[in-house]
Amino acid sequence: MQILICFIMKVKMKTKKLIEILNDLDPSGELECCVDNQDIFFVEKLPAYYDGRQEILIRDESNPYYNVIGAKITSRGTKLKIRTLSIEDAIWDNVNLPIDLSECCDNSDRYAMAIASWRKAAEQSKIEVEKWAKENGLPKKGDGPVSMITIKNIVE
Repeated sequence: MQILICFIMKVKMKTKKLIEILNDLDPSGELECCVDNQDIFFVEKLPAYYDGRQEILIRDESNPYYNVIGAKITSRGTKLKIRTLSIEDAIWDNVNLPIDLSECCDNSDRYAMAIASWRKAAEQSKIEVEKWAKENGLPKKGDGPVSMITIKNIVE
């Protein structure tokens, strides 16, 4: 039986506090981490204005329960942004990405069907991108293979 432990944040989430909570919840440092069930791909330090303004919740620190009493949107300062990569997004980069469902719950068939539809959508998109690239004379000699990233960089 698993015991669910959570911390309701009574104060602003700063890196020092996040590390403290992670260490409290997993002293061994060996648990998998995720954000909204997606794997953490990387963490980056950015200006608060970059990639959309930073949203900060204002909390009543005297209230131990739901304590959000306001919010602030800021472009000042610096933020650490945790970037995730879903399996669906990873499939767009590698349609044949091996996916292990051996530890999945009873409804692994549902996941298998979702994965198949993600692969199909990625394949169809790849065909459309290659068609668009050919119609527009891309890639040029030495450009390398056409990919969604290649097209995005060329269009921008």
